[in-house]
Amino acid sequence: MENKKGLVVLGILALLVLGVFVFGDQGFTGKSTVGTFITVPSTSSGSTPSTGGGVIPGFEGCVQINNRIVCSVLYLGEEFEMVPEGLAFEGISFEVADSDILGFVLSVKEIEELPTGAPLFEKTFYKITELDKTFQGGITEKVEIKFKVHKAWLDQYALSSVKMGLYRLTENNQWELLPTTIKDEDGSYVYYSSQTKGWSYFVIGESEVEIEVEEEAAEEEEVVEEEAEEDFENFTLGIILVSILILLIMLVVVKRKKKAKNKK
Repeated sequence: MENKKGLVVLGILALLVLGVFVFGDQGFTGKSTVGTFITVPSTSSGSTPSTGGGVIPGFEGCVQINNRIVCSVLYLGEEFEMVPEGLAFEGISFEVADSDILGFVLSVKEIEELPTGAPLFEKTFYKITELDKTFQGGITEKVEIKFKVHKAWLDQYALSSVKMGLYRLTENNQWELLPTTIKDEDGSYVYYSSQTKGWSYFVIGESEVEIEVEEEAAEEEEVVEEEAEEDFENFTLGIILVSILILLIMLVVVKRKKKAKNKK
């Protein structure tokens, strides 16, 4: 009989513990002291090239294959956007100004080393990207480059996401830090946006100054932190409740055993 009671008590205890971990459909999402090694996906130029490509929707006479785009004509006032595949650069957009652009060709390629004659980039860098373009007539304005940096890489080099930026190799052979903003982030990447007035070689690298964080991205980060704190509080409260229930069950069991001994 005592064995059956013991099994019942253990069953109730197991259900209570299970209830705590699914309390409010929320599990423990607080910070763990156990680290996880994350391999940053390779986006180097040595990786297998994408076989994707084809006609770009919305742009007549444009074809993109393996991060190389060819357009017969881009019309004055047109807003153009290219979406590279498998690279840190996620989007390149600009506006056609002055006149129509003819024979537009743009290649986006990540490289392992800086070109011969380029000054040394003395800070920690993530990726080097070459934007090679040719065209006739017209000019490109409001050029925006969207890129991402893996959080595991930032952690590996103890770098802050707000102290990263995009640099362009200028005509004067100098590294120019471009206006850069954090647009968003998720569990794996931080997403940035930069504006440039020219094309050349670019480096995603460490910055000495903090960059701007878009208000929406900052609000999302605060919400995530608040949710993590709330989940941790719920978890702690659940543990306390379970501990109290265990003590109460133990007291009941002890009292029943004493009563059984007294009857004997």
